[in-house]
Amino acid sequence: MIKKNDRKRIVFGLGSNLGDRQENLEKAVRFLKNKLQLTNVKSSNFFQNKAMLLPGSPPEWDMDFFNIATS
Repeated sequence: MIKKNDRKRIVFGLGSNLGDRQENLEKAVRFLKNKLQLTNVKSSNFFQNKAMLLPGSPPEWDMDFFNIATS
């Protein structure tokens, strides 16, 4: 059994720039909770960022990301 003092906090930074970006992130959080058997999971609000592209990247890659932090 894990003692309360032995617990560690894990923080995930998640992002999506394809399809239904918000739904993709919500699914990712559910997946992490289920696969890792996480409890008391909290997530930040969604925020939108411009893609950081290398010079010469195809223009179709220039899609804004939705991001969240979850722990």
